[in-house]
Amino acid sequence: MFVLSNRNYYRMMEKKGGGGKYIYWTFFAIILFIAVYIPFFGTNLRFQSSYLFSKVFSVIGTLSMVIGGLMAFFGFAGIFVGGKNWIKSLILGGLLLWIGCWCLGIPSIWDVFSTGSGTGGSGGYH
Repeated sequence: MFVLSNRNYYRMMEKKGGGGKYIYWTFFAIILFIAVYIPFFGTNLRFQSSYLFSKVFSVIGTLSMVIGGLMAFFGFAGIFVGGKNWIKSLILGGLLLWIGCWCLGIPSIWDVFSTGSGTGGSGGYH
């Protein structure tokens, strides 16, 4: 039977000197930020955050493509020179290449063989 003892855990208790005030100040600061910043600069914040995420995924995708390409190359080379871990390098290289393609928006082999949901729409009323 598994028994938990109290000596292994820290208990979060409010200090007697008013230590719980920080919770109220933090909550007040979040509400103030939402009430003041978001109405005036919310649209700009949306575009800045999307630009940041675009750059982060671009860097992750580029690094995945480079590392995956090198691992796939060494996996193929390991086939011909008789290396031990060539299959692991090929699988991991292919996985990193797929992640890199997904992050960069490059169509992968799965997109080539996938069936779409019909033909494209007319684009509006003509």
